[in-house]
Amino acid sequence: SFEIKANGLLFEIKDNGIGFTPDRANKGIGFANMTRRAKLFSGTFDLDTSPGNGCKITIIFPAERLT
Repeated sequence: SFEIKANGLLFEIKDNGIGFTPDRANKGIGFANMTRRAKLFSGTFDLDTSPGNGCKITIIFPAERLT
């Protein structure tokens, strides 16, 4: 999903899959690249997952960096 909020942009990607252990995934280049790109625009990257509970990625870009 994608939402425009008063304080910025919110991107959310989620599934109801099998999930995974986050500490093992953080060693990959994909999540590292998403984190760096979010920080490039003063944004945040959050990963919420665990085995058996799917995965949710939330990226927020603050409004002051969007103009």
